[in-house]
Amino acid sequence: MSKKRGWKGARFKNEKGGIAARRVFNIKQIKEIYCNPDYNPELYKTNEITPEGLLLVGKLKPKTSSLPEFWLRWDEKKEELDVDMYGDLKHREDWVNSRNGYEGHHTIKVTGGGRDFKVSIKIPNVKVFQGILRFNLERDLEVIEKIKTHVGASDELIRGPKPH
Repeated sequence: MSKKRGWKGARFKNEKGGIAARRVFNIKQIKEIYCNPDYNPELYKTNEITPEGLLLVGKLKPKTSSLPEFWLRWDEKKEELDVDMYGDLKHREDWVNSRNGYEGHHTIKVTGGGRDFKVSIKIPNVKVFQGILRFNLERDLEVIEKIKTHVGASDELIRGPKPH
């Protein structure tokens, strides 16, 4: 995904209706194990979902333009926190597939917590961030109701009594 083009996702919709994420709030870094000094972490206090379905929890912004930026976003379809890398399109596939020194696109849900996720981000020869994030989701309830009706007609001619 190009940083210049912006988010290209689509808001996930369950065909049967459901409870869709609308906003994240109460975002906390409950445990920071490591943050590279070349990065500034930005965690939002609250954030609304965009019409395209982007629900950001925060960003890791580099202090120099030679390093990639990372967006931490809620993936509604998979019900998990994902990390997207911007500024290094050449290695996007390596990032998404965790190879050649790139790690961190998928986070690990911590058992026993609500929405606690272990985030570990690495690029070749650089440890970027490691910690645990916690946040709450506000959801909208959407109900889709389908009503089926069946209407029939016939072309039967009914004759009445003959007049006298």
